[in-house]
Amino acid sequence: MVSESDVKTALDTALQACVTANNLPAIVLENTRDKTAVGDPWLRPTLLAAANNEISIGDMGSTEFHGIYQVDVIYPYGTGTDTVMVTVDAIANYFTRGRSFAVNGHVTTVMGVPNTVPARIINNFYFKPVEIYYSSIQSIA
Repeated sequence: MVSESDVKTALDTALQACVTANNLPAIVLENTRDKTAVGDPWLRPTLLAAANNEISIGDMGSTEFHGIYQVDVIYPYGTGTDTVMVTVDAIANYFTRGRSFAVNGHVTTVMGVPNTVPARIINNFYFKPVEIYYSSIQSIA
C-alpha cells in the first residue's frame, strides 16, 4: 500500500533523532499548537511533496514519491548567525545523501541537501530553511 504519510513520519522521526543527538532546538510539527518559550529558537519541518511518478502499473506496480522536506531553522532576530549555522550544519550533516529511513516497510532515501536557500527575516525572527530532497519508491500492492 502506498503511503505519503509514511514518508513524512520517517523524516519527522529522523529529524527528532537529529535534534536529540545534536542538542538542537525543539521541533514544532505541522498543524500543531506546540509553543516554545519566548526568545527560544525552534525548528519547523514541512513536507513539500512533488507529483508522484508511476514507475510501473499492475499488481506489482510501484510509485515514486519525491519532494522536499524543508526544515525552517527559526531564531529570534538579532542573535547572530553563528548558532543558526551550527544548527543548519547539524541537520545537513545528519541527512546525508543516500541515508535511508524506514517506516512500515517503506524506505525514504535522502537524495541531497543543497542548502542554497537564503535566510530571511519575518516578524523579528531569522528564518534559514534547510531543504532535504527525498525519494521513496513504494509498491502499490
